[in-house]
Amino acid sequence: MDTNCRARNYQIILAEGGALGIAALKSLVSFDMWERKVGDDGVASWVPWKTVKLEEMTGLSRDVRGHMIIDGYDEEDNVIFLWTDAGCFMVELESMKFRNLGEWSFTTNTNSAYHPYRSLYTSKGFPTDNQMVWNDCIEAFEEQKLKLQEVLETADCKISLTADMNETMGYMCVTCHFINADWKLQKKIIKFLVIEAPDNGVVIFNAILRSIQEWNIEQKIFGITIRNCAANETMVDMLKQNLVLKKVLPLEGKLLHNQCASHVINLIVSDGLKFVDSTVHKIRESVKYIESLKSHEIFEKIIVQEGISHEEWPYLGMPTNWNSTYWLLEMALPFKKAFDSLALQDANYTHAPSFEEWEKLGVVCRLLEVCYEATKVISCSSCPTSNLYFHEIWKIKLTLDREASEVDNDVQKMIKGMKRKFNKYWKKSYISLCIPIVLDPRFKYMFLEFRFQQAFGAAAGKSLRRVQKALRELFDEYSSQLNDCAEHGSNQDMSMDDDGPFADWCQYLSSNVEVLTELERYLTDRPIHLSDDFDILNWWTVYSPVYPTLARIARDVLAVPASTVASETVFNTGERVIGDSHSRLSTETVESLICLRNWCEDSGYQPSMRLATDFSDLLFCGRF
Repeated sequence: MDTNCRARNYQIILAEGGALGIAALKSLVSFDMWERKVGDDGVASWVPWKTVKLEEMTGLSRDVRGHMIIDGYDEEDNVIFLWTDAGCFMVELESMKFRNLGEWSFTTNTNSAYHPYRSLYTSKGFPTDNQMVWNDCIEAFEEQKLKLQEVLETADCKISLTADMNETMGYMCVTCHFINADWKLQKKIIKFLVIEAPDNGVVIFNAILRSIQEWNIEQKIFGITIRNCAANETMVDMLKQNLVLKKVLPLEGKLLHNQCASHVINLIVSDGLKFVDSTVHKIRESVKYIESLKSHEIFEKIIVQEGISHEEWPYLGMPTNWNSTYWLLEMALPFKKAFDSLALQDANYTHAPSFEEWEKLGVVCRLLEVCYEATKVISCSSCPTSNLYFHEIWKIKLTLDREASEVDNDVQKMIKGMKRKFNKYWKKSYISLCIPIVLDPRFKYMFLEFRFQQAFGAAAGKSLRRVQKALRELFDEYSSQLNDCAEHGSNQDMSMDDDGPFADWCQYLSSNVEVLTELERYLTDRPIHLSDDFDILNWWTVYSPVYPTLARIARDVLAVPASTVASETVFNTGERVIGDSHSRLSTETVESLICLRNWCEDSGYQPSMRLATDFSDLLFCGRF
């Protein structure tokens, strides 16, 4: 049963003796409660428990009571929360005492909503002033920060970062990613701060460096995933130089910089779409035209005439977002015949694409589709994505190659522009893309050989050798650090005297039989069969005793996120954004609430007063 159904204004509660009960606002007149009782015949029924007249209990006018809803229930203190246009109220169910909680927040200038259904604000613990609320939030933040610091400092693995900025507001979100000893992917926001203007590479570098030093993880950094721009390039170069001098980066920082995959795809798409703007514009204008009432009716009749089945109409979305352009084309293409017929029947409709333009739009839609699907895959934050990036970017490459034979001039320009951008980023990052593939037991190095030779022919050798060299150096480095011999000789050590009967045989083996390293054994073993339910972290959990050094490498490499999605969701206009009315909050307060919310969601921790979770909600407006 729904425990908080506003539509019915019912709320499941605890009645006397812990029995199941229901409270309801059935009308503007009374507040009614029932309890579940079992009769002598063994049949349970709902029995009236209490009824209170709302006007007597609340003192509110009929107009205010008309908008009253049940907004939550606190089982521990047995109180119900009622919400009205006049504010939030609390009813103690035992005594039926009524209390006006009012609206309040950290600052008197902030008109924030109050979320009682997730709080313990009762007569026993309701804060009397804003300072108490702030103090409790900061206390909870500091408590959890110490616990997370201990986790990060004692973790026997490397840590990767994502950093992303909201240029309008000047906030930067820094998130750390690692795979714990149980082979579970972890992501924790460790810094949410304002970047002082000008936000150049030096300023961003100092902010990142202070963040990792504050958390004492400078010695553990493996990589950083960040969007491509001049300031970020400068920041990464400075960070690399700083950490290489301290000798804490694997491969002297060759794997440090990872360009945000979703941003790379955005750039590839944006570079191509500008060549077909005029054609896409016709579709936008066509959709605008049929949205008018008269044209809509005509179009509906044409759809029936053409026998087109549809569940939804094309819609415009956000013209600045390429994914909206993809959705627009995907929904508009099935209506091609209807738009053509509309052009014949309605002289006022002047934006109909030509036959050639419809063909062009089909190609554009296919290109956008593969980019859209790739973005969805690499933006996942609940599973490793570094081993998925290669496959998705390769699908984009194959689609571009396949559509390159298109004869339309604009489409040719579009594809050339996308391929030019693709090749630019491929050359910069293909080693970082390939190493996770080798560490995926379904593919290994053999898969890269197959794909590279398939695509590049004789020219594949140089790139493959660079990947192989990087992997070998990484393995040797980890082997040295772990003091792991990494040599796989005979299964049993034949401890024989020098003068024993097998002494000459042992001498022969040690001098003439080539010994395979752990890496060579792994690469020699045949890749495992592909399966839809394969979990790469589970596989390495099982096989880490067999390949201990490679398991350490895999644990660090697979933790690197392909995209900065974990931090971008904070800024995404389709998700949560920091409201203008909360910009008065101090940077310290904003950071504590953002971080604490992230830590609570991941760990299930609830602060004693649940203040931080409630007030992090106050920082946000818009859709979740």
